[in-house]
Amino acid sequence: MDTATINTRGYEPVKPMLARIDAIKDLPSLMKFVADEINDNGSIVSLALARQQTAAQYCARHTGGIGLPERDYYFKTNASTLAIQKRTRNTLPHFLN
Repeated sequence: MDTATINTRGYEPVKPMLARIDAIKDLPSLMKFVADEINDNGSIVSLALARQQTAAQYCARHTGGIGLPERDYYFKTNASTLAIQKRTRNTLPHFLN
């Protein structure tokens, strides 16, 4: 990660999104913003109340998708891929319990 460039650019890259958020004035404009984000960026925008403070609100943006590799990944037989698949099979049940 190029943190020097990120720090130099500051919040310049997100200014257009902040302007679109600032333009939200009512429910229809909020719904349009959410729909545009999903359609344009494949993002999921979630708005919620903080559990402990009903007056506090937050907005989070998440990338969409389920994060699975391409189809051919599952058919690779090289040592490093097989090791990753084995670790995944051993680790996954711990998350599902």
